[in-house]
Amino acid sequence: MINPRKTTPLGIPLQKVFVQLDDRLRVATAQHAPMHSSHEALAVIQEELDEYKQQVYAWPKRHDPAQMQDELLDVAAMAIRAILDLHTMEACS
Repeated sequence: MINPRKTTPLGIPLQKVFVQLDDRLRVATAQHAPMHSSHEALAVIQEELDEYKQQVYAWPKRHDPAQMQDELLDVAAMAIRAILDLHTMEACS
């Protein structure tokens, strides 16, 4: 089990990361209907991953660590959203 009181190697409290992730997930759930298929889930996650990839490719000259963190939170939130929506996805996907 992860201890939320621990910090990351960069000194960021894990609890802060979990709170940010929870916020992203709540917003996504409120704004968007459940994902209809595993293909849709893959597309949404890939889109978020592509946005993170843009930041990675900008390294080290134009990258923005805060933006990188935002994009990774979006990737994680959409992955969790896909897990939560698995039971409602079409069986044929």
